[in-house]
Amino acid sequence: MPISIISKLTCKSGKNTEMEAALNAMRRAVLDNEPGTLLFINHRSRKNPDEYYIVEQYEDEAAADRHDESAAFKEAIEQLLPNVAGPAEHTGLDVIEGSL
Repeated sequence: MPISIISKLTCKSGKNTEMEAALNAMRRAVLDNEPGTLLFINHRSRKNPDEYYIVEQYEDEAAADRHDESAAFKEAIEQLLPNVAGPAEHTGLDVIEGSL
């Protein structure tokens, strides 16, 4: 069963360009190197331009676990961290049966 994750990150003031470049690099790294990733899309809040959301979906729990441990993801995180103000908030979601 697919699982989804929504992650909220807050950008340091004045670091939006760097944040978006790092998020886009992360997206490419994940989609190019992590089998089992079904969806990985970056978003910026319309209400607060310093808030970013990543919507992720994996084919199963094992694929999500591989994502957390992948070298590509860890390298991308290193580029992202200097631009983030505080820890990310993550929400795990289960797909409702029959909604796909």
